[in-house]
Amino acid sequence: MPAKRRSVSRKKVIKSTNSGTGVKDKEGYLWCIFYIAIFVVFNTGYLIKWHYDTFKTINYMQISLALFLVINIMICVWEISLLMYIKHIKQRSDLLLKTIPKGELGSLFLFQPMTLKNALSLKAWSEIWVVYSLCDTSYASHDSFGWSIDTGNGISALIPSILFAIGMTLQDNLCSPKLLGMLGIAHFWQMTYGTLLYFFQYCYHKRWMKHGNTNVHIFTLVILSNVTWIVFPCLGLWISTQLILADDSDVAWNLLQ
Repeated sequence: MPAKRRSVSRKKVIKSTNSGTGVKDKEGYLWCIFYIAIFVVFNTGYLIKWHYDTFKTINYMQISLALFLVINIMICVWEISLLMYIKHIKQRSDLLLKTIPKGELGSLFLFQPMTLKNALSLKAWSEIWVVYSLCDTSYASHDSFGWSIDTGNGISALIPSILFAIGMTLQDNLCSPKLLGMLGIAHFWQMTYGTLLYFFQYCYHKRWMKHGNTNVHIFTLVILSNVTWIVFPCLGLWISTQLILADDSDVAWNLLQ
């Protein structure tokens, strides 16, 4: 490794990784992870409470999918930022690849400061792709599979995620169980298939090699985060199948009550 790259000071590395969130001082900000937690906890809690108020029961399948779909809705918004700000992401990613020593990620995005104003902007959340591009450089390139599958998911999966999340409680007031099941089959299969293809291309192209990612980085930031989009969609596929195959609406909806 060139001596020049090794000599980069820790202060410069931290500054370069934090500059994407737009915070210049330490007043009036929260860590990014707090904004994420607020969004996920509030919306998941609302869906669970609404379902309980409607049926007076706690359904663990509804809770599991509600949590997953809320997270997926948030990710869809991030993926739209990946589409809109790919040039910014590439510029930031190229900078970090030059300044951060191989095998390091600098300051993780989740623990970077962010103001409320920036938390409401797409561009600030594009920074998460800058950090992820240190594990998979294809996310800093608009002609890669990773970029295409995620931006496509951001556009196509947002509304279906919302509809399925509320459909588990609205039920016949929204649509028939068979219709919701068909929506779920298409929606959850898209996630499962897309994630499997992503893992294949990640391994085939050995994306971890360019920045020398450690086993810990690969497991936590790539494998563990992405396998979520296999486990929960498989649950969604099973529930959707049962909604379609049930003999009548009451039997079908009882699965989610």
